[in-house]
Amino acid sequence: MGHHHRSSERQSNRKFKGAQRNASKRSRKRLNKGKVGAEDMAVPVPTFKGGISNPKMHKNMIRKAKVASGIRSNAPRTVVFIEVTPGCDTAEVAKSLLQGCKTVHHVGAQFLADVGFERARLQFIACPRSLESVMDLGQVADMVAVVANAGQSMDAWGRAALTHLRSQGLANPVWLIHSSSTARHLWLKEKKDWSHGAAIETGEDSKVFHVADSASCLAAVRSFAQTKLRLPAERSFRPYMSAVTLEAGPEGSVALSGYVRGRDLDIHRLVHVPWIGTFQIAAAQRLSDPCPQGGKKGRGEGQQSNCANEQLLVQPDASKLDELKMSLEPDIMGQEQSVFTAEEMASMEKPRKMKPKGWSSYQASWLVDDELLEEGEELEVDGEEEDGMDEGDDANDDEMMEGEGIDQDESDAESQDLADGEDDVDDEQWERDRQQFLAELAEQDEDLKFPDEVDTPLDTPARTRFLRYRGLYSLRGSVWDPKEQLPLDYSRIFQLADFKHSRKVALTSIAKPEADDPQQSDTIFSDGSYVKIFLKGASQEQFAQMQARASNGTLVVNSLLKHENRVSICHFEMHRSGKGTEVIKNKDSLLLVAGPRRFEVPCLLSSTKQHKGSHGASKAKMLRFWSPGSSAVLTAYAPILFGPCPVQAYVRKPSGTLVLIGTGSIMPADPDRIVVKRVVLSGYPLRVHKKKAVVRYMFFNPDDVRWFRPVGLWTKKGRKGHIREPVGTHGHMKCVFDGPLNQQDTICMSLYKRAFPKWSPQWE
Repeated sequence: MGHHHRSSERQSNRKFKGAQRNASKRSRKRLNKGKVGAEDMAVPVPTFKGGISNPKMHKNMIRKAKVASGIRSNAPRTVVFIEVTPGCDTAEVAKSLLQGCKTVHHVGAQFLADVGFERARLQFIACPRSLESVMDLGQVADMVAVVANAGQSMDAWGRAALTHLRSQGLANPVWLIHSSSTARHLWLKEKKDWSHGAAIETGEDSKVFHVADSASCLAAVRSFAQTKLRLPAERSFRPYMSAVTLEAGPEGSVALSGYVRGRDLDIHRLVHVPWIGTFQIAAAQRLSDPCPQGGKKGRGEGQQSNCANEQLLVQPDASKLDELKMSLEPDIMGQEQSVFTAEEMASMEKPRKMKPKGWSSYQASWLVDDELLEEGEELEVDGEEEDGMDEGDDANDDEMMEGEGIDQDESDAESQDLADGEDDVDDEQWERDRQQFLAELAEQDEDLKFPDEVDTPLDTPARTRFLRYRGLYSLRGSVWDPKEQLPLDYSRIFQLADFKHSRKVALTSIAKPEADDPQQSDTIFSDGSYVKIFLKGASQEQFAQMQARASNGTLVVNSLLKHENRVSICHFEMHRSGKGTEVIKNKDSLLLVAGPRRFEVPCLLSSTKQHKGSHGASKAKMLRFWSPGSSAVLTAYAPILFGPCPVQAYVRKPSGTLVLIGTGSIMPADPDRIVVKRVVLSGYPLRVHKKKAVVRYMFFNPDDVRWFRPVGLWTKKGRKGHIREPVGTHGHMKCVFDGPLNQQDTICMSLYKRAFPKWSPQWE
């Protein structure tokens, strides 16, 4: 074995680390290749006193943190039971679930239960088969228990209820399948069949339980207590409560008790009861919880816990209370107008001239007063002939009726025939409604084919018919003053100078009480506390409506933020579903469900595309119809509502049933948003020579052609032009365009005017 010498050419030098030591953060991250230092990877692990880690304790801490993250407050979790199949008793299903709870209290029409584990309490409410009740309870439900009979299929009302809950924000759905089957393989098959329907209706993550025995009921209750709640974000903006008890208070007030949810309740703010009205809080009192945690096992039917912790009544400061006034009184005399006295009105009357007897007013207009005196004929006052013409017209009408042979006997015979046909009134009314629907449907299809096109009237000059319209070179770039020619109803509404700032102030107004202001801490009730509030100003009819809703547990109270009781111009961006066949015309009355509000108002339809110029006001084109599958912005006089907030639009049929036609969200209230109505006048080329053409059928007299001469023209094939001069006496006109014109083209002229919504008397 030979000797091997080390090679002298293989020299390994040490790496220079100064560049890495002084490198930037990005270069160090690239050199580390994703490695993290030991100090960054250190995670605190729970240990015993001796410093030994305990994985089991760490696991329990993570589980409790997950459960606690789903609990908003100390209030019980509200579980609303909704039946989607006919003949299913939700009250019996709720009672079967309560068998495994530690303590149960039956207060009013609701059940309050202490589960006995995870420090959770439940509040069970059975929802009646009413869409109005679904709207109210869907906004306060922490969990929705969908109850169905295993042997039946979902009916139309059940699908409508779930559709509304999905559009409103379905909170943690759980399906409960009720069945009388005792064999395990049978109810397992039923559960599997309903799981497919639950995945379609409420999502694939929906839980399905078969309430057949005590073990399955206990599993459902455990799911109610341990599920991490995922609630809509808008619930954290306003305080609300589901009224547990209702009674008459002192001095004509109404006393409601329940758990405060959402956020802290300030008694200086107004409260709104859906479908009933808005009220001020006269006083409030914090009560002890009727279902305390850690109670003894048993049934507490109608009993309350010890009320030793009840506090005294707290009354709000009258100077800080929000006003109930929703709109302003318009000052008619404050408008720009001229008020004339009686003497001025008398002086403006047209003087009557003398004329020769038998002469017409036209003939007498050519005479001078001196000529009347020289002729010496009998004179009469000009205008007596016109006064007598009305009587003559009535006489002529009578003669025409006699000439046609219409007598009293025939009219009596016709009335008798109508009386005999009263049995066919329903069929005739149905046929009239059907013909009206077909006419509206044809009008909607025509508007889709020829949008905004109208016919120029033959009996009225176009300059008179379209007097309020204006021509614009460009709807996007033109300047339109938002304060120009406003209607009188605009003097009734409020306008916020800065909507975003007002929303921020309103959301932060209910803050934590300050240490130096003890009165503020007394008038604010924290989230989760059980309180009794006294509403003042409720009438006997409103109290009866509250009693009817409290008897079935559907009475809901919402606290309004500041400015949310003031009427303004509100906008709702909506999308219509493609399933409905109803024809929705512009300014039709729709029922809007927006947060705590439900109101039926005529809505002005406009496009979602807005044009905002340099002047700041946004412009949108008005829509004549809201076709299925399209989006639109609904504008109406309504109370201000701070979003985000889901909105549902319903149409009320003649039978009284409500049909959901659209869903969307609320936009900032803005009275300066301009909704522009466009009309398109169309004509056809009579003779064409390159860029020039003679157009007819757009106007029918030369004065209209001269009046609309400054307005530009456009064609459906992309040409633009203008009017040069009228031709003849039938409304023909010479036009010039920017390129060669096609003989089959259509000449159009666009005119615009601002549209306003209709005022609703309910806001007065």
